[in-house]
Amino acid sequence: MVAGASSILSILFIITVGFILSKIGWLDNKIGEAFSKIVINISLPSLMIINISKEFSINTFSQYKFGIIIAFTCIIISYFISYIIGKITKINKTKLGIFCALFTFSNTIFIGLPVNIAILGEESIPFVLLYYFANTTLFWTLGLYNIKKATNNHISEVREFHIIKKVFSPPLLGFLIGIGIVLLNIKLPIFLADGLKYIGNLTTPMSMLFIGMIISSLNLKNIKFDLYSYLIVIGKFFINPLMIFLLLKIYDFPALMQNVFILESAMPIMAQIAVVAKHYDNESEYASWLITFTTIASIIIIPFYTLMLI
Repeated sequence: MVAGASSILSILFIITVGFILSKIGWLDNKIGEAFSKIVINISLPSLMIINISKEFSINTFSQYKFGIIIAFTCIIISYFISYIIGKITKINKTKLGIFCALFTFSNTIFIGLPVNIAILGEESIPFVLLYYFANTTLFWTLGLYNIKKATNNHISEVREFHIIKKVFSPPLLGFLIGIGIVLLNIKLPIFLADGLKYIGNLTTPMSMLFIGMIISSLNLKNIKFDLYSYLIVIGKFFINPLMIFLLLKIYDFPALMQNVFILESAMPIMAQIAVVAKHYDNESEYASWLITFTTIASIIIIPFYTLMLI
């Protein structure tokens, strides 16, 4: 419990530092754009490569392959629910991609991993990585494509080559390279592994500083929760965990896997969504505000689920 709360508070601390540095003029829009480019094109792909190559093995893929299918199924259903809700409530099509991403994708590693270890023990790690695998793959394909599509003024003219470029983003390529390293049993040289680790470690602090910069530019007095904000918060903390609970109860899945997936679905919104939104000029302020809010709210929500699961 203490470790989980500590992870959340450390994120809020970095966001606050970004907020203060922006207010005093040390960070500006140019630096923010540089941060988003570095995260999207360099640090996050590096993080994907080193995490997958170190934490996964061929045995992991073989042993938990059914769990991977379940994780993908849960997240796809969540995304489908968000899409239906967006259509029913007639959300603007330029906002639909961001709405679905905020509703569906979780902060599975920086908050999710320490929270699960603290609550469920180290034996939960493989199941956390399975959910992370599905969460990451689906965000950098399905989620990213729909966010980017909303910025295209000629959606109907998107050709096959452009679709491939949209789907195979640098982070996903890094993820696929990591899987290739595992499957081919390649051992990275120590200097390269350490270099990728150091660069990858930039991802979370740069993302959080960026969010703090975005928040500092907002007039908080003018920020009001609209219908879609309420729907995202309800979906993130209640609809998604309930859906996964009901889905996994259909069959006799391992209790530990059920608990991990429920906790992961109830984690705060994935921080990189704000960076991607800024990169493609699509509702970055809206995304940053909701990421920050759900991170703060998770201090209350996570203990609530902890009491339910243990």
